[in-house]
Amino acid sequence: MVRVAVREPWHLAIASRVEAEAGVLEGPAWTGTVAVAIDAPRLPRIELAGSYAAPRDVATELPGRVVRETFVSGAVSICPSIPLGQVRGSACGSVRLGKLAWQGRGFENDLGGSALLPALGVDLRAERAVTGRVAMYAVLGARLALRDVTLRYERSAAAGGGAIEVAGSERGSVWLGLGVVVRAL
Repeated sequence: MVRVAVREPWHLAIASRVEAEAGVLEGPAWTGTVAVAIDAPRLPRIELAGSYAAPRDVATELPGRVVRETFVSGAVSICPSIPLGQVRGSACGSVRLGKLAWQGRGFENDLGGSALLPALGVDLRAERAVTGRVAMYAVLGARLALRDVTLRYERSAAAGGGAIEVAGSERGSVWLGLGVVVRAL
């Protein structure tokens, strides 16, 4: 008798999703994400993702002055999953490094800069196949930032002096998303 080793194939998938996240910018942030996922036999799915949030203008307490915020990030997620009938359920843990950039308009002095915001996250996913290679999925998650940012503006003495808090990020955020996965291999 001859034994033949049967090897399960590795899979590579490309995913894209739209997210709404509350806590990383002032108000809800609409974000587009593109990811590459690797499914190896007997290992959890590994996902590398990049995201871009639509820029937001944040009104300040000072009339005629706004701060434009932008946010980009990269993340690595590990997603063990189980089949639940026709749905594949996953619980993911992630590490994200984001860059929050801001530019003030209408201020006496330039108000601009950026900060790196590392975060840890968890999310739950439900994925359902549409065709053999295409699936739709929904995500609900939360992130804990390991750093927060507060933007302050120092007023000149002629304007009364003192610092005014303009905008900032929160320590935690919650998000939900809808997306499509296309298996390439």
